[in-house]
Amino acid sequence: MVKFSCVGRVILKSRSFFLTNASIVLLTVSIFSTSAQDIIILRNEVEIKARVIEVNLSTIQYKPFENLNGGHTIMIYKSNVHAINYENGKRDIINPLRTTNTAQIAKIISSNDKATDKQQSNTKLGVHERQTKFSVGVNGLFGYANKYEDYGIGLKFSYIIANPIRLSGEFGILWGHKVLGQLNTKTTEWKDYSVYVHYMIPAGEGIFYPLVGIGMVDYSENLVGFLYLNNNSETNFVVSLGIGSEYALSRIKNIFFTGEIRGKILNIDEKVGVRFHIASGLTYKF
Repeated sequence: MVKFSCVGRVILKSRSFFLTNASIVLLTVSIFSTSAQDIIILRNEVEIKARVIEVNLSTIQYKPFENLNGGHTIMIYKSNVHAINYENGKRDIINPLRTTNTAQIAKIISSNDKATDKQQSNTKLGVHERQTKFSVGVNGLFGYANKYEDYGIGLKFSYIIANPIRLSGEFGILWGHKVLGQLNTKTTEWKDYSVYVHYMIPAGEGIFYPLVGIGMVDYSENLVGFLYLNNNSETNFVVSLGIGSEYALSRIKNIFFTGEIRGKILNIDEKVGVRFHIASGLTYKF
């Protein structure tokens, strides 16, 4: 009986020792997993705790470590970053710090790093950090050509292929009505299907971009007189050139005001001409 008791105590102590060590191992793994993170070090030596998503030629996309599941993906320019310390121990030097020229570095940061400084709060993200892959919007349209005016609406979508290049598509429809003399009226309808390429250039709290595009236009007109009715419709290829800009309306939600001026070169009634479009509206970035 004495020997059995001693053996039982040894077994119990061994089990207790095993459970205690297993708990310590699990606790250590848990602490390590929650503390594993990437560190983005800016050129002004500010450190951002993050999970790096993608490193492109000129930008870095990441999620704030405090909100990996629900937070927005943030974009910063590599010119503002000194280095990235990855959770696996790897260190990626983006821009070496020059200790002998700190005054010049401070000047560059003060002029180019305003948006990066604002994103630290995660509630006041700069306009450049809120450039996301997808966006949709609606535009009011105004068209003018040969003393004829028409008005309409357009639906558009955009996708950033590789910053700063963005692809945008729009379907617009415009209507016109003009009285020709006392008894004649002319009504027109334009259906515009176009795809544009934007080259985005940061400009203060907004973005400026030249654009070029191609598309198709379905044009129809009705000329109504006292004793006659004349209908005409045709489909033509169109080339577009123009400029655009967008500006953030809210510091929290990804809502932007956009405006564009476009010149559309097309052939109507066997005549090559230029038709001008002004588009303005709202865009939401996902």
